[in-house]
Amino acid sequence: MNVELPPMPPVSKIDPGVSGFPVPVIQPGNWTLLRETIRFAPPAPQAMGERLAQAIRPPVASYPRSMASKGLEGTCDVHFSLSTRGLPYDVTANCSHAGFEKEAVRAVSRAEFLPEIRQGVPVESHNYVYPMEFRLQ
Repeated sequence: MNVELPPMPPVSKIDPGVSGFPVPVIQPGNWTLLRETIRFAPPAPQAMGERLAQAIRPPVASYPRSMASKGLEGTCDVHFSLSTRGLPYDVTANCSHAGFEKEAVRAVSRAEFLPEIRQGVPVESHNYVYPMEFRLQ
């Protein structure tokens, strides 16, 4: 049995001038681990062909209790690569205080992204940096 597939849809390019990831500010709750979902607008519909990676389940971090109890605030730059399925790997964090690193890595490792698309095919992509801020209220 031969099955004839329909023709491929036209390929169009998107504007690569999309800004980087937004910087979430993580604040402690009343000494409980609150997990507030950061709301993002869904990605705009685009023709398949070319696309930069986009967060569909962005990182959600909890404020480390040990850092909150010491009154410490900080920032992290979380470096990672994305698989063809949009899953982060090789995640590392450079933070102003070492106490934030484990939580920053955990949050980005659990995030999901739409993978980068080149010529209509999902590709691995590298050298992403996701900035995070840990601030006390």
